[in-house]
Amino acid sequence: MDNNWHITCMTQNPYNGEWWIGSREGKIYVHDPVSDTSRVIDILKLAKGQGEPGFIVDIDFHDGLALICSINQPTFQYDIKSNSMSRFYGLTGKYRDMKTRVITPETDSTYILGNNYLPILRWNFRNNSIQEIRFHKAEDPDGLTYSAGWLNGTKDHGSWMAAQNSSAGHIHPGDSIIHTVDMKIGMKTGKGGYFNSLGVDKDGNMFFSYISQGLFQVKKLKPKVESAEDVEIRFWDTSNGLHSENLQSSASDRDGNIWCASFNRFSVLNPETNSIFSFKINLSESNSFYYNYFIPLQNGHMLTNIKGNLVEFFPERMVREFPGDNPLISSVKLPDKTIYISNQKELVLRPEENFISIRFGCLSMTEYYPYTFQYRLEGVNNDWVESGMNSEAVYSNLPSGKYLFRLQIVSKDQNRQSEEKQLSIIILTPFYKSWWFITTLILIALGTLYYGIQARVQNLRNINMLRSKAQLLEKEKTAVMYENLRQHLNPHFLFNSLTSLSSLIRIDPKQAGDFLDKMSKVYRYILRNKDNETVPLIEELKFVDLYNQLQKTRFGDGLIIRTEIPEEYYHRKIAPVTLQNLVENAIKHNVSDEESPLIIHMYIEDDYLVVSNNLQRKNFVETSNKQGQNSMVSLYRFLSPRPVKITETDTAYTVYIPLI
Repeated sequence: MDNNWHITCMTQNPYNGEWWIGSREGKIYVHDPVSDTSRVIDILKLAKGQGEPGFIVDIDFHDGLALICSINQPTFQYDIKSNSMSRFYGLTGKYRDMKTRVITPETDSTYILGNNYLPILRWNFRNNSIQEIRFHKAEDPDGLTYSAGWLNGTKDHGSWMAAQNSSAGHIHPGDSIIHTVDMKIGMKTGKGGYFNSLGVDKDGNMFFSYISQGLFQVKKLKPKVESAEDVEIRFWDTSNGLHSENLQSSASDRDGNIWCASFNRFSVLNPETNSIFSFKINLSESNSFYYNYFIPLQNGHMLTNIKGNLVEFFPERMVREFPGDNPLISSVKLPDKTIYISNQKELVLRPEENFISIRFGCLSMTEYYPYTFQYRLEGVNNDWVESGMNSEAVYSNLPSGKYLFRLQIVSKDQNRQSEEKQLSIIILTPFYKSWWFITTLILIALGTLYYGIQARVQNLRNINMLRSKAQLLEKEKTAVMYENLRQHLNPHFLFNSLTSLSSLIRIDPKQAGDFLDKMSKVYRYILRNKDNETVPLIEELKFVDLYNQLQKTRFGDGLIIRTEIPEEYYHRKIAPVTLQNLVENAIKHNVSDEESPLIIHMYIEDDYLVVSNNLQRKNFVETSNKQGQNSMVSLYRFLSPRPVKITETDTAYTVYIPLI
């Protein structure tokens, strides 16, 4: 065949097995594979006066006729027996001039006729009728208009088409509606591309090549496809083993394998096992100015073209021979030298030689059986690593130790592996990392740490002991001061009480006796609790009441003490004579007469006993160094975690005693 000849379509006559090859020059080349003879049909010459079917894009056969589709020309029929051309009789009336680009059989009585525009037509040759087929809606979800290209189908399983750049359309046998499957391909992925071939396998599943992305399969999940939920979409590219993402053609053989072509390189996909076998043919190696076509033949073979040459594949004879040569480890490159490996099983390296590059290869050629290398370094790689184009494994800063480098060849479909090539690598340990050196350092460190901890513990013990002594001394000091305060009650209280008693004896002897009885009870309370740190609140309240009754003798209605203590707080405790000291302090610093009574209020607030008095300060106060108040505050630091709080305003002086 002429090397510049351009093939535009290929098909096989189902009635006699001849191969029909259409061309862009308006000729059909017919080859009989049985007799190995060929002939040429000049369609342009036979159709003269009826049109110019120059660029033939599809040929189909019906009842002794070859139905011929060409670019921008009406559909013709070629009578094989009479060698004559005429307009296709199935298109009449308003459909007579339809420029069909593809015809595909649908059932035993119907064909689907399509072009890039609508409507698609269904021709029933039994009654010679035409039915229009249109999309279920005009636009896809993104507002793009559906079109009809790359029409193909399988008898009784429906027809598929490219509905637009990212959608496919399906026609169920007998339906007048095209249902669409919108996919995430093309511009929707940001990669671009377009449909470059479309085929349908024996089960009605669509597969198509998409320029710049690879091969897709739209597998039917139910016989009638109405949406994307009715299909499963699968995808393969070079990462799966395809020889290219720019496939020129694809077709399915009788076993369901998908054959893909891109000039002189081919891939065969088994969708069931998800395995791909790729190879090339050394024909028209540097010529890419043509288009591949692939068709299945009646005998189960696959027919394609490489430029102007026809190539027939025999799938049943294809045996994938695994490379006969095992992998080789050729060298180990170190920072300062290269060690060449022949039959070595073990390699010993110095501690500083821990940056290594292991190089390997195989004498078999990947063009005849695609394979790749996989390697792992036990202790570093837990999984197999697939090598790149350099056939090299690089490791840096390896710790000292023993490693095993394992290398194998794996087929692209992952179904076969070669024998492993192994190399043991030992990186010696530097002395400062040896076990005896590290053990010695550990023992020294542990000894130093032990004595350091012991010294620290002893220091902490000494510090805690000194703190305890200091706290004890502080508590004893505070207790002594507070005891002095309690003893201070005796002369002051006794002097004032005796003065009041002397007056009562002259005025009211009976009341004097009662006063004396109360005085004895006050001193009895002090004597009874002189060794107690705390007393129940109820006892202190009773004591303050006695003390108040005695003071009433002096101040009368000039002193008012109000207590509002709920009974549930009576069991709580405070230090003895706390309330008496606070009352005495209020009397000492404030005026108390009937015209301006001193009012002392005792109540509970936030678990505090609150003692508050109104402020009406004396002009002259006996010498006071606040020793009593400070001693009380210090004592409560040891009795309660909560502090004594003292507040003073223009009108009131308030002390908050924490209840214990």
